[in-house]
Order: sequence, then C-alpha cells, then structure tokens
Amino acid sequence: MTRRPHRDAGRPSGSGESNSYRFSPDFIDRMESLLTKVIFIGLGVAALLVVVGLIVGGSLDGDVPEEDGRWMLAWIPMIAGAVVGGLAILGPLLLGCVMGGLAIHRFGWIPGVVLFAGILLTAGGAALDGPYVGWGVAALVVGVLGFFFVGSLSRVPMRIGGARLGKSRDERRDERDGAGPGGTPGGEIRMDKDGGEPDAPSA
Repeated sequence: MTRRPHRDAGRPSGSGESNSYRFSPDFIDRMESLLTKVIFIGLGVAALLVVVGLIVGGSLDGDVPEEDGRWMLAWIPMIAGAVVGGLAILGPLLLGCVMGGLAIHRFGWIPGVVLFAGILLTAGGAALDGPYVGWGVAALVVGVLGFFFVGSLSRVPMRIGGARLGKSRDERRDERDGAGPGGTPGGEIRMDKDGGEPDAPSA
C-alpha cells in the first residue's frame, strides 16, 4: 500500500505553495472574475441608459417646455443609469471587502465592512467637501489594521508593498517539527539519482 503525499486543501496539485486562506485559490479566482464582470457589465448598462436619456432629452430640447411631463422620459433613464452605475461599483466593492476578510478569518467581515465604510466616507467627503473625510480616513486605518489583526490570529501571511509579513500555518508547523521547505529535517530536498524528487515511500 502506497502512502500519498500530503496536499493542502484547496491548493491545486503542483502549485508548490501551501494555502493558508479559508477559501481555495480556485474559489477566490472565480469570485474575482465574477466581480470584475459585474463591474464592467453594470457600467456598460449604465452608460447605455445615460445615452438613451441624453438622446431623448436632445429630441425634446427646444420643442417641449421644461415643465412638460415628457421630460421624465429623459430623466428616468439617466437617473436609472446613475443608480445602476453606482451599484455596479459599490456592490462588488462591498462584497470584495467582506469576502476578502472572510477568506482570512471567520470574523474578517468586520474589518471588511469598516474598510468599505471608510472608502465611502472618504470619497463622499471629498466630493461634497464635507467633514466626512476625517472619519473616512480613520475608518480606512481601522479597517486595514483590522485585516492585519485577523490575519495574525489566523496566521495568514500579510503583505505590504509586495513584502510578506509573517509565516503561514504550514511554515510555522514545519519549523516546529524541524522540517524545512523540502519537508525533511533541515530543509534538505532529497533527489534521486536521475535528479528528480524521490517517489513517495511505501508502507
């Protein structure tokens, strides 16, 4: 009977890297692809609605008084376009923040929501020149620190500017067991006489 080498759940065979997240890399890739499609399709529909409204408004301009109810035929698609465009951006952004946090920790959705609120407050405050910018920046800082906190709880390596902070669960386990990257004591990767990795041991 041959013992099969250990493989991390959710990590495709041959990836050479362990998966420390709660979701598999395939699931994360599918979610990213889905959210990207929602954004582009939503913005396309929004642009189409706005163009329709502008065309209708152009056809009414000069011929129909401003108080005439027919102007609603122009305003309705333009307002709908603005709503669809906003939802196409804010919806995936919220879902991305929440799912990104849940991929790290079961309570990771909390810093995700705080980060989303910070983005909204900062953008809204900057657009309206209101006092919300300060609250937004504070929420952004709390959200980012929250991600690092839950990441440390789950022992998920975090990154700043491409530099990785901390080690994954498997790396910590290997260090505790005295095994290096090759799965052997001291990190030695044993090779067979043909230069390849040896076959799995037989029981």
